Amino acid sequence: MTFDAHFPFRGQKALVTGASSGIGTAIATAFGTAGAATGVNYRSNPEEAERIVEAIYDAGSEAMALKADVASEDEVRTMFDAFGDAFGRIDILVANSGIQ
Repeated sequence: MTFDAHFPFRGQKALVTGASSGIGTAIATAFGTAGAATGVNYRSNPEEAERIVEAIYDAGSEAMALKADVASEDEVRTMFDAFGDAFGRIDILVANSGIQ
C-alpha cells in the first residue's frame, strides 16, 4: 500500500464511541476525511450520527452509524459485531463516550 498524504488513514478501520456530539464528532470526522472507514457510535442522536456518516461519505470514505450504550456490554458486543461484519476488523478504537 502506498502512502497518500491527502488520505493518511486510507485502508484503516476506526471506531469512535460518543461520536454524535462534541469531541467525538470531530474525531470521527477527522478519521473519515483522512480516509479511514469509520464507525460513528451514538446512544441517542441518530440524526446527528447519520449527518456525520454522510459528511464522511462526501469526503470519499466509508462510514456507518452504530447505536450502542457503551455502559451495556451486550450493546457493545453487538456494535463490535456490526462493525466487524461491515469492515472486517478494527484498527483504531477511540473510547470517547462520557457522562455529561
